[in-house]
Amino acid sequence: MRRDKSIFKFLIISIILVLIAIVLLISLITRNVKSVRENKFAGEMARLNEELENTDTTSTHIGKSVEDKEKDNNEEELYNVPEISLEEKQDKNIEKNEEKKVSISSAKKDTEKSKKQLNTNKEKEEMKETEKTKETNAGPKEEVIKFEVPINGEIIREYARDSLVYSNTLQEWVTHNGIDIKADKTSVVKSVAKGKITAIKNDPRYGLTVIITHDGGYQSVYSNLLTSEFVVKGEQVEIGQSIGTVGNSASFEIADEYHLHFELLKDNEYIDPEVYISFE
Repeated sequence: MRRDKSIFKFLIISIILVLIAIVLLISLITRNVKSVRENKFAGEMARLNEELENTDTTSTHIGKSVEDKEKDNNEEELYNVPEISLEEKQDKNIEKNEEKKVSISSAKKDTEKSKKQLNTNKEKEEMKETEKTKETNAGPKEEVIKFEVPINGEIIREYARDSLVYSNTLQEWVTHNGIDIKADKTSVVKSVAKGKITAIKNDPRYGLTVIITHDGGYQSVYSNLLTSEFVVKGEQVEIGQSIGTVGNSASFEIADEYHLHFELLKDNEYIDPEVYISFE
């Protein structure tokens, strides 16, 4: 029994020793493998580094890349610029200055031409506008009208628009818009200019009255008539044409001797007949 226990212990110890031996052996093998791998990797790295060094040396001695060549060429061109003498520099500067002067002079001439052209066009436009303004302000050319006396005789009462004359009929001083021409009863009264009969009426102040409208805004008025049998309203009459006879129909001048009361208007304003008609 004791012997069996001894054998059992020996077996266990032997087994433990064998296991320890196996563990040590495995550890030793692992270290050897790792060492071999490291040595191999180091050898490969050394070989690669040597190859790289050889490649750099070769490229440096044999040739350069395209970029290196371009840089070298540019440097050569930069450093190989031909030297320019001081005289040549001065000549070139003079030429440049001359070219600038010519260009500036040309630009000035073009500017002056443009200004002159603009001024000429402006003057033409102003002249045209002035002519148009003159034509507009001048209006249509007025026809010169020649007037003749409506009847031959003495002027017994003159035009008094801005002054006073004495009225025998009214027994007072009054204004007088026309002239009174002395004439016998039934004496023929004539048109002072060509025109149109625009009215034949019995005026409460100046009696039987004929009104003729002429060109240029003129009107002639014939009052204190006896008859107007020679014309009708709307008729066109010529200068010197008979229009009526002298009477005494004017209530404002009934105390006076027989006469023609004659008035002349321009644009509906009374004017002095003696200024436009020559009475002898």
